[in-house]
Amino acid sequence: SVFTAEWLGLSRQVVQLVVGRRHMSSPGANTALLEKLEKAELRIGLCEDSKLAKLLDPALPNIIGFLATDDAAVRAKVMAILTHLNKRIRGDSSVALPLTPLAKQFANPATAPMASNFCLVYLEMGLGRAAPAQRAVVVPPLLRGIARRGAAQQETLLSLLLGSLSELPLPGSHAELEGRLPFLTDPADRALVLEWLLDLLQFLPPPAAPAADRSAEPPPGLSADAAKRVKGRLSHEEVRGELLAAKKLAACRLLGAPAGGAPVPDASDAPSATTAAGGHATAAGSLAAGGEGPLFSPLETLPHWLVASCDGDGAVKTTGEARLRAVAAGTDLESHALIDSLCSLVLGSEAAAGAAAG
Repeated sequence: SVFTAEWLGLSRQVVQLVVGRRHMSSPGANTALLEKLEKAELRIGLCEDSKLAKLLDPALPNIIGFLATDDAAVRAKVMAILTHLNKRIRGDSSVALPLTPLAKQFANPATAPMASNFCLVYLEMGLGRAAPAQRAVVVPPLLRGIARRGAAQQETLLSLLLGSLSELPLPGSHAELEGRLPFLTDPADRALVLEWLLDLLQFLPPPAAPAADRSAEPPPGLSADAAKRVKGRLSHEEVRGELLAAKKLAACRLLGAPAGGAPVPDASDAPSATTAAGGHATAAGSLAAGGEGPLFSPLETLPHWLVASCDGDGAVKTTGEARLRAVAAGTDLESHALIDSLCSLVLGSEAAAGAAAG
């Protein structure tokens, strides 16, 4: 169609913007681009709600791409279009968003920070109305490089992970890890996710009717920042009772996932990465090298199973106790990495203490 052709032309201009923005060097080019954006804005405004989803692919990623420009007029026009789209999309939950193109744009290192933020906004919006099978495909690649993202993006990404934990495609072997759960192949990403899973298992529901002086208090064992990263934008009702237990059981499903073959070599006998906050040893190196065994080594998950075994929910407690007995039997309990991790669990960490003081 004519509209599709126009947007293909705009796509080529987006690429030019990212590479060098050469076409923005003259006022004439700016004027021509603004005219095309105005035509696109009119077409979107006249589009029926039932046809909006089809129009947004590839229109939405292309529009977001223009946020890379330094031209104030172009950027203002893009923001006007996005503001219009926000009102319509938020008001109609049946409008599907182009999740795959948005995910590729977000993951592209060349994407401008502002464009990346808007991609994540629409991904969060779209994944909330997507089918579980689609979430399982889209979410894992988004978490690649999460440790290098800013705090705000990390919080959103972890919220998306929480919403898809029960549907994550578990690898049948370590060879499948890169394709199914790529964020677990990078030591820094893996450590961050393990730390967050431990926080999730420690999370306790807020009081049913919190007093004014206690409403901001984090659960015992967690800093305010850690509790916020677990709860995200969820309501109090969504992080209590059976709903909270279901999230913890989904975390246990990931932590206890087998990947076939012999156990991963003990982290005390192989190079490992640790986090300053949690001190968790990671076997990501052996996984990336193609070693077989459980998805996580016993040293990585023993603190998680210890916490789960003390949970107030019967199913979580039973799962934690069973897994704790299984991993403790084959774990070097005198490992320095494990001792540091357990001490951090009991005494807290410098990072958490600093956050609480701030």
